[in-house]
Formats: sequence, structure tokens, C-alpha cells
Amino acid sequence: IGHDLHPADTLRVVHRQIFVACTAVTVAAILKGTAVLQRRLRLRGDGVWDLAYGVTAPLIYSSIVSLRGMWIKTGQFISSRADVTPPAFVRELSQLQDQVPSSQFADVVAALREDLGVAAAHLGTGGGPGGGPDGGRAPRAGPEGMAILRVRPVALATASIAQVHRATIVRARPGTRVD
Repeated sequence: IGHDLHPADTLRVVHRQIFVACTAVTVAAILKGTAVLQRRLRLRGDGVWDLAYGVTAPLIYSSIVSLRGMWIKTGQFISSRADVTPPAFVRELSQLQDQVPSSQFADVVAALREDLGVAAAHLGTGGGPGGGPDGGRAPRAGPEGMAILRVRPVALATASIAQVHRATIVRARPGTRVD
């Protein structure tokens, strides 16, 4: 872990590493237990493995969704490899192809404030001046001369590393491109 990280960032990194390790150990224990059970009971067929994969696939899916980013990309890749991946994993992880759940809106607001600084100082979800969460204060222009008045909390679209929200830009410097 880098020494230049803020303690809260270091804690988040360590938490994610522990989460990944716990998920991996849990999945490995279930699959190893299945192999031992099959060998000791001399079970034939794939039924016991179908059951083990059916239990571990949702666990892996929910872990990937909570980790987001590159983990979702990894899950998408795994789900596309039906030639080497158990069917239960393909079924579960294929949801990552076009049904990625949205991030929490509080995380979106935090990212906007971090990326835009002053431009998001009056970020709110309400009606803007005169009411809503921005307290009725007039928004100030930030870098690039833009200020955001309102961001709708429900994402229009969500993908593995980004999501799109409708937002209202209050003012922009002449000639500034707003996408």
C-alpha cells in the first residue's frame, strides 16, 4: 500500500483486500468441500457440482457488484467464456453484461464534489434557488465557469466503470462545451 495515501483511503484499500480474500476463501472452501464430499461418498454425476456452483455463483456475483470497476469487467469476461466456465457462473455473471446495478447516489455526489470542487459546492437534488437541498443559495461558478444546480439521483444508464445522471448546469462561461 502506498505511503502517500490518506489514512481513510488506506483503510478502504485494506477493507477491499480483506473482502476479496474472504470471498475467495469462502468459495474455495465450498468447492474443496464439494470435492471431498464427492470422493468420500463416491458420488457420480455432476449434481453435487451443480449444487456447489449454484451456491457460489450468487456469492461471487454479489461480491463483484459491491467491488465494482475492474471486478465487473472481470465478471463480464468470465461470463463470456461458456467453454471453460460452469453454466451456473455464466448465468449469474452474465447479468453483468447489461444489468449492472447503479452506485449509491451518495457516492455519486462525493465523486462530483471531489472532481469538480467548487462547481459542486451547491450540489443538490432539489429544485435549486428558493428550495431544495442547496438551501436556496445561488450556485457559484467553479473551474471552467460551471456550477451544477441539480443532479437527478436515478441513473439514466449504468455500466461497469461509469453511470450517467441527468444534471442541470446553471451557468457556463461563453464558449465552454457542456456534454
